[in-house]
Amino acid sequence: QWNDPLLALKDPANKLIFSAHVYFDNDGGGQYASKDMSGFDPMVGVNRVKPFVDWLKKNGKQGYIGEFGVPDDDPRWLVAMDNMLAYLKQHCIPASYWAAGPGWGNYNLAVEPINGVDRPQWATLKKYVDSSSCASIGPK
Repeated sequence: QWNDPLLALKDPANKLIFSAHVYFDNDGGGQYASKDMSGFDPMVGVNRVKPFVDWLKKNGKQGYIGEFGVPDDDPRWLVAMDNMLAYLKQHCIPASYWAAGPGWGNYNLAVEPINGVDRPQWATLKKYVDSSSCASIGPK
């Protein structure tokens, strides 16, 4: 909703790539403080990235999700992440997971293994780690 002024940016090489962040918690800020999952929608991630994808398509721009993450304490978050990643892949839009690497310790959004054991998010994420499905950054 705030990107339209960015359409005035001009790159002679036409290589601008727009970035958005997305989180699935109630306020969309990535805190995941509320434990109330009574109204959980497994399409929350798709619903939140769709306006960005639509904006990219409408304006003929390329984009990616520069940051997203889900907690490791409820498998419903993994379903929502899987749905979002499948939607992004369909449109050739890459995404970067927040909180990867050894410095995160027991942080519930982290994906670094603990004592050699994969975090719950990794089983979903690794399904989308490839470089063969899209020839360029989308959207298609």
